[in-house]
Amino acid sequence: MDISLACPWRNLYPSALGRVLDLLYWFCVVFVKSLLSSITNRFSFFIKMVSLPLCCPFCGSDDVGKNGHSNGKQRYLCRNHACSHKTFYAKYTYNGCKPEVKKSILRWATDGAGIRATSRCLGVSCVTVLSELKKRIGDKLRQQGML
Repeated sequence: MDISLACPWRNLYPSALGRVLDLLYWFCVVFVKSLLSSITNRFSFFIKMVSLPLCCPFCGSDDVGKNGHSNGKQRYLCRNHACSHKTFYAKYTYNGCKPEVKKSILRWATDGAGIRATSRCLGVSCVTVLSELKKRIGDKLRQQGML
């Protein structure tokens, strides 16, 4: 960065006084930056405490509480009694576990897409697509009394 653009007094005081003012200016810039970073570091605890409301991905209820840890991830409990699933994760490590991806698999299958095309577009394995389809077809057959 050109120092003449940053320091407006550079043209007014080209002598030693100008250099002293430059040093003072840059010292203030560095001091303010370090002060701001220390303030954000000290209050980052309070910033982390602010959380967004979490909703159940299955029923949409916002009556959700923490329910321990599993495999190093926070589990949540949906307190809605009508919810089909009681526990869920806020962040999934694998796309195939996400509820919206499971719904997408069924939607793609009803639209006539192949298993490999579905797995490629959704970023999951073919085995995941097959197992999800088997589960859902089995559920439908049980509901109709065929199994």
